[in-house]
Amino acid sequence: MPTSLDSQVRYLVQTKLHPPHISREIVARPRLLTLFDPEAELTLVIAAAGYGKTTLLCDWLSALHRPAAWLTLDGDDDNLVQFLTYLTLAMRRPFPGFGDALFDQLAAPTLPPAPLLAAMLHRAFESIDQPCILVLDDYHLIRRPEIHAVLTELLRNPPAPLHLVIAARRQAFRAALNRRFLTPKRIQDCQRYYNTLFNTLTARDIE
Repeated sequence: MPTSLDSQVRYLVQTKLHPPHISREIVARPRLLTLFDPEAELTLVIAAAGYGKTTLLCDWLSALHRPAAWLTLDGDDDNLVQFLTYLTLAMRRPFPGFGDALFDQLAAPTLPPAPLLAAMLHRAFESIDQPCILVLDDYHLIRRPEIHAVLTELLRNPPAPLHLVIAARRQAFRAALNRRFLTPKRIQDCQRYYNTLFNTLTARDIE
């Protein structure tokens, strides 16, 4: 029997689950592409609006030979049920059936606590039999603590197949992500990566 969530899914914006179309006339930035490590657990791409974060990610993904899911976020996604629904649907594009148990819980009248939702999400990623990439674009629009809490729990012990990529606009946002998501060792690694990428993205020579 269809659930209320099933009926809502029909009205979700499917284009949010696709990387945006990138013009063939973009300027290639091979030096920036070498900064990405496809084996990382978490990659942060943080720079001001207009510096080409999304274009860079699309360029990088097009050169990889592994499954990838994409989710472009907006202000309406600052809701735990909608956020996880879109995330699950994004992952179902390369992996049909991803997160069936989680999907059922999202239709329940009362949501489980964040640690349980994160555990279900973790099991869904662990059920994947190959490395995958999930891009959350425009994550700076997400402010609800319960959404951050789910990702915090997920990344406390990252599932082996997952490489999570978070793209956001605010420079200060990196510090918030460090506090929420990263162990001290990852903070150091991320600091080096972030400084290199952010400084390059804001340099005048790529304008």
